[in-house]
Amino acid sequence: MSKQTKISLEDIDFSKVKGDDALMRVFVDFAFANPSQGDQLFNKYVAYLCRTHDISKEGAENVAASNIGYMAGYYKLSTARKLFKVYKAISHPMFGRIK
Repeated sequence: MSKQTKISLEDIDFSKVKGDDALMRVFVDFAFANPSQGDQLFNKYVAYLCRTHDISKEGAENVAASNIGYMAGYYKLSTARKLFKVYKAISHPMFGRIK
């Protein structure tokens, strides 16, 4: 996927996403293509975690928020800021949210 590609929620199947790099690529590409739907993608990922890891919704939200927040720290600051703006629930587990 590229930043210019339109991505729909229906196109994303987390069971086919293999590895942390691929997962973050989905969240980064989606943030640039569909910023107004960030909460929906986050919730879809939370539902996937609940199904595949047999954890509560609250537990899955915590895992998703900290994992995506942590991985956002590996991107340049402008991309990380975009991720924190689009995905309001994410937070870096050590440093919190980017301002």
